[in-house]
Amino acid sequence: MNVSEQLLETWCSQKGWECTRIPEETERTPDYLLKIDGTVIYAEVKEIVATEEETKVLEQLEKRGWGDAHGEEPGKTVREKIKDSYGQLKRFSMRDKSSAILVLYNNSGMVGLGRLDHYHVLTAMFGLQTVPVIVPSDSALPLSFGPDFFGPKKSVGPERNRYLSGILTLYEHYENGLTAFFYHNPHALFPVQYRLIGKCIQYRVSPTEINWELVES
Repeated sequence: MNVSEQLLETWCSQKGWECTRIPEETERTPDYLLKIDGTVIYAEVKEIVATEEETKVLEQLEKRGWGDAHGEEPGKTVREKIKDSYGQLKRFSMRDKSSAILVLYNNSGMVGLGRLDHYHVLTAMFGLQTVPVIVPSDSALPLSFGPDFFGPKKSVGPERNRYLSGILTLYEHYENGLTAFFYHNPHALFPVQYRLIGKCIQYRVSPTEINWELVES
């Protein structure tokens, strides 16, 4: 059992959710069956570990107190985890007509949410933030910019990955302890009801801007 799985079991125990490990089969299966107030939710757990670049930065911080600039394309890691987990989540969600979620934890050693911050999850799910640049035919005129929108590399949509109900990320806060963020997929065939996971900090995508909006409990 890795750290991510231990933390999910701890979270479930703290919040009174049933959390049962699913035995492995010949075909890939989700990791856990969660049951909240009698409602079944399948969960696949993925742990984010340090990349080669992050390992180098951590060594620099240890030796000299500061590290080189680093980063990745927004949402890249989360997008890969969605792709890797979707098959088994879809199989069980479709079979039982139940919600299915991806659970992520940043165990890279980097401070904070790292590659699981809100913007990374947003762009992984809905696509890269894109701004159209309008170049006038008259070179004496300045460039102009259109409104931004979700562009390529979407992981969810009206016809894409609809058996993914959402993403839950676990975070060990230095003051508040173990915390869970839940990001809802508005296109999910079997969405997770807000009231069911009221103990998580929940977000839904904003209808007016490239951002999340907090679900008020």
